Amino acid sequence: MKSSKIIVILILSSLLTLPIIMTVQAKETFTYSSKGKRDPFVPLIGDAYVLSNMEELELSELVLEGVIHDPQNVSYALINGKTLEVGHIVGGFKIVRIFEGGVVVEKEGNQNTLKIKTKENEPGDGRDSNKKGGKKSAS
Repeated sequence: MKSSKIIVILILSSLLTLPIIMTVQAKETFTYSSKGKRDPFVPLIGDAYVLSNMEELELSELVLEGVIHDPQNVSYALINGKTLEVGHIVGGFKIVRIFEGGVVVEKEGNQNTLKIKTKENEPGDGRDSNKKGGKKSAS
């Protein structure tokens, strides 16, 4: 009689836990897509600063408004109203170099030079495109 009670208890306990086990196994999996979203673990200020990383811009949408060039310290570029340094990213373009009168940006291995518009270079749009891996000298 004792052994039959133990068998009944084991059968009942297994029947009670079976729905719980099946529910855990049947759970839907969720995959998070980070495409177009900022990495929450990257600081907003510092070497990894990203401006409008969620918004990809075309080269023609970048407007170089000013440059503070200091070869012995940190140089700054004013692009689309934002103050940026070398290493910062704006619209998917990484700032590679800041020089007097211009900025070199890179996207997908292509480097391009943005120049501040002056009366001398006014006929152009202030942008020089370079081929992949190539460098164009500032004139």
